[in-house]
Formats: sequence, C-alpha cells, structure tokens
Amino acid sequence: MKQTLSRRNTLRFFARAVRLGMPLWLVSFTGSVLTVINSYLSLLVGGLLMRAAVDFRSDTLLHDFLSAALLFCGSILLYGVGSVLNVWGAFRIREKLQVRITSAWMRRPEQSAAAIPSGDVMTRFTQDIAELEDFYFQGFAGIVLSPFLNGVAALVTVWVVHPVFAWIALTAGLFGALWHIAMAGRVKQRQTALRKNASRVTQAFTNLMTGATAIRLGNMTAFMRARAAHADTEQVSLTKRAAVLSGGLSLVSGLLTAVGMIGSLLFGLYGAQVGLFPLADVFLVLPMLPLVAKMLSGIGSSFGYLTRLGVSVERICDILDGPTEETRSHLGNAFPTEHIDPSAPYLSMRDGTFQYTDAPIFTHVNITIERGQTVALIGPSGSGKSTILHLMLGLYSLSSGSIALRGVDFSDCSLRGWRSQFAFVPQQSPLLNVSIFENIAMGLSDEQRQTLSAEEQRARIEQAAKQAGAHAFICALPEGYDTKAGEAGARLSGGERQRIALARAFVRDAEILLLDEPTSALDAESEALITQALKQCAGRKTILLSAHKLNTVQYADRIYVLSGGTVAEMGTHAELIQARGVYYELWEAQAASRKP
Repeated sequence: MKQTLSRRNTLRFFARAVRLGMPLWLVSFTGSVLTVINSYLSLLVGGLLMRAAVDFRSDTLLHDFLSAALLFCGSILLYGVGSVLNVWGAFRIREKLQVRITSAWMRRPEQSAAAIPSGDVMTRFTQDIAELEDFYFQGFAGIVLSPFLNGVAALVTVWVVHPVFAWIALTAGLFGALWHIAMAGRVKQRQTALRKNASRVTQAFTNLMTGATAIRLGNMTAFMRARAAHADTEQVSLTKRAAVLSGGLSLVSGLLTAVGMIGSLLFGLYGAQVGLFPLADVFLVLPMLPLVAKMLSGIGSSFGYLTRLGVSVERICDILDGPTEETRSHLGNAFPTEHIDPSAPYLSMRDGTFQYTDAPIFTHVNITIERGQTVALIGPSGSGKSTILHLMLGLYSLSSGSIALRGVDFSDCSLRGWRSQFAFVPQQSPLLNVSIFENIAMGLSDEQRQTLSAEEQRARIEQAAKQAGAHAFICALPEGYDTKAGEAGARLSGGERQRIALARAFVRDAEILLLDEPTSALDAESEALITQALKQCAGRKTILLSAHKLNTVQYADRIYVLSGGTVAEMGTHAELIQARGVYYELWEAQAASRKP
C-alpha cells in the first residue's frame, strides 16, 4: 500500500512538473521527440549497413546504401530541429519559472517566510530549479521518453525478424523494471535526505561568510568551521550512499541486459543455422535488443528519476502553493481617500491583541496618533515594539482588534494602497551591492518613477540624503553617489548605512514614517545626526518609532511604555518622569550607565 502511494505521488509530481512548464513544455517535448527519433534512426542505419555488409548482394547493395544514406540525412535534420526546440523551450521555461517562484516568495507573509532558513531557500532557488530545468532540457527525453519510444520501435523491428528475439528482450527488461520499481522508495529517501542536508551545508557556509568578523572576534572560528565541515562531511556521506544505490541499480540492469544479449545471440546463431532467418538479420536485431531491454528497465529507472524530480517539485511547490499575503487588490492600488473620516484619529490601533503561537505578545493595546505627531514605543525586548510597526505595515495581522488610518480600516483598503502611506526604516537596513544612488532610489514610489524625469528623481534623492544627514559623506566618497555600497553595505559604517536607509524613507515622501530602533547600534555622532534629522521632520511628518535609548525619544509628543503584554504607561517624557513608574526606572538605569 505504501509503495502504491509512493508511485502515485511520483506520477502526481511528474504531472505537476509538466503543468509548471506549460505551454512551453510542448515545444521542448516536441524537440525531445525529434531527437529521440534521430537516435533510433541512427541505430537503424547502422543495422542496415551491417546487414548489407554481411548479406553482400550486388543487385541490392546500391539500394541498401542509398536507403541508409537518406535515413542518416533525415536523422541529422531531425536532430538539428529537435535540439533547437528542446533548448529554447527548456530555457524559456526556466526563465518563467524563476519569475513565478520569485513572485510567490515576495508575496509570502513575513511570519511564514521567516520560518524557512535562508540556506534552504537558496537551495530551492538553485539546486531544485536546476533539477527541474534538467527535466525540461534532457532528463525527460533521455530517461523517460527515449527508452520508451526507441524501445517500442526496436521491439517492432525484432518482432518482424522473429518473435523469440522480442520475448528474450522483454523477459530480461521486465526483471530490470521490477528491480527499479522496488527500489524507488529507497531512492526517494536518499534524495530527500541529500537535499535537506544540502540546505544545511548552504546555511553553514552562509553563516561563515556573513558573520566572518563576529566569528573571528569571538574566537569561534574553529567551532564554526568544524560545524560547517560536519555538514559537508555528512553531505559527502549521503552523496556516496546515493551513488552506491544508483550504481547498484545500473549494475543489475546491465547484467540483465547482458543476459538478454547473450540469449539472443545464441538463439540467432541457432536460427540462422537451421534456416529460420538469414544470418544478416541477426546483425540487424542485435543493436535493437538493448533498446527493448532498456525500455522495460527504463520504467523502473524512470520511477527513480521521477522520484528525485518529485523531491524538487515538492519543495518548489511549497513556495508556489504556500501562503500569500491578502493583497485585496480588488479594492484598487490607491488609498481610498473618499472614505477618510476627518473626525477620526490619524493612525490608531484599537484593542489590539497579537500572538505568534499560543502565548500572546500583547493584549488589548490601544494606540492613537494624530497627524504631525511623533510617537515613541519603548519597553524591554520582546514587549512587541517592532511587532506593532510590522502590524501597522500589514506584514502581520492582528489576532483581534483593528488598525485604522484616517478612519479607514486596514481591512477596507488594498495592501498596496495602505503601504503607499508609509515609509519604513527597519532595524537592520538592507543595502544592496549597487550604487548608493540606486539604494536610495529603491524608496521611490511607482508614481514617482512614472511622473518624475531622471533629473527630478536625482534632485529628490539628493534632497532626501541632505535631510538624512548623508549628503556630505556620500559626496566625499571616491565616486560619490555612484559608489557601490558593497555586500550588505559592507563598505559603509553602521551610521552611514542607517542614514542611507533614512534617506530612502525620506525620498518616498510618505505621510507616515515608521522607524524600528533607528539608533540602536550607532555611535554618539551618528545617533545625534539621525535624531536631528527626525526632529526636523517633526510636525511635517507623522512619526512612529520604537527605541531602546530613551534619550532619543525625549522630544516625542507621546511615549507608550509596553510592559507585561500591555501598555503600562503613556505620556510625554516629562509626565512619565514625574509619574516615577516603569519609564522612570528605565530612564534612571540608562542615565546611570551613561555616567563616566
């Protein structure tokens, strides 16, 4: 029952792989059929020439050689056309599949995406897609289609000569097929373990590369290198075991084919001696016999191949069929200004409760922000400060309660229209290894890209950099705004990266600015520059920020203190100091740590 279910799943994944490639798969498939026909014709030409040489007759020799020459020319033509169709179709499928998977990943909810390790994601985007590309390009033709079509054609050929040849080949091939099918479950286990460990290897070496400095400074080099080496050693071991299994399957199939060939040769010599058929026909049949055996053993090897393919298809479909953000695109791309309620708070969370698993992060939280206000969220780690910012952006969804902007509920607006009202600066600013100009330009909205000329876009980007206190240091770089930021912004300091991220938010010119710990890991000078830039926005922008350093939020119009899963206190800096509650204790503790 379990094997039947496994085979059913294998066929289901094969069908899914075909659907993923449609309609271009039909082009690639046509090319594969033509190349397979070419391979059979090539063998047939060889057999005809061998038969003509053995059964030398001057009256038919010219006819036999001309027939062979025509077949050979036809096979060359088929191969050329088939190869072009096959290659073009396969590469076009890969291109479209890459776009689909990337789009699906970008639509995946934040929580779901964060649950998959980056090494696993990279393996799916590289090895698993390469496995599918191989299927479209040559795997299906070489492992599935070619044995079947060539085998059928060869079977007809040998059957015409004498049915006994066909029965010998069918018997040997049948045992090979049963052997491969019986081992299909073990093949899938080996391939699944191999692919999962490949993800761990990728993750281990990614950690080594991205955290090299921290690893060296923490004297963790030997430990992390040993950890990566262990994963790599395990990968070698799993690869060896998979290779041994594959080699064993091929060995048994080869032995069975050899038995069939020997049996056919003995019968052919006997038949020619007693006059069942001419000896020349034996030399026509012999090249065909392995094709018949391979057709049947190929049924089993096809199951093994499709089983390996199924592992990749399953992992890719986990992304394609995974959860997606509720975009509510039917509500349009713009924020519904016609539903704005002037009497409602500018931005608010009402009775908000959020939980990742069973334990809630916070419950019944109420936050109100008026237009032009600067509001800060402070509290210990894990109190939900960053989570509230993510909720405001629609990256997460409240377990209960509601979020509204200018009286428009989050659920009554498309995700695109809602996010168009915000600019966000995360705690870890993601900079790409492109120019600083391009990094800041990522903040431009679609409308800005469409309506502003190249000169106007550049002027807006430079203005945003000035507002963020970044223009001076950018101009001092060797290539100015055209300087590459380096991998993850490695060529810049932490303060410079954060100011570029702030410029990216400013260039968007959104009404609301959300900042997650904007000065958490900065030196005093960089912290002062960013704090000054935010103060200059006060009154012009509505700002909601989370912070650990209380001295950076003293100027806020309102401060919410999160503690114990709820809002413990609320007020201005002066009011909270006077109340001598949680905020006061945090302030005193940080003030003491700042004293020399």
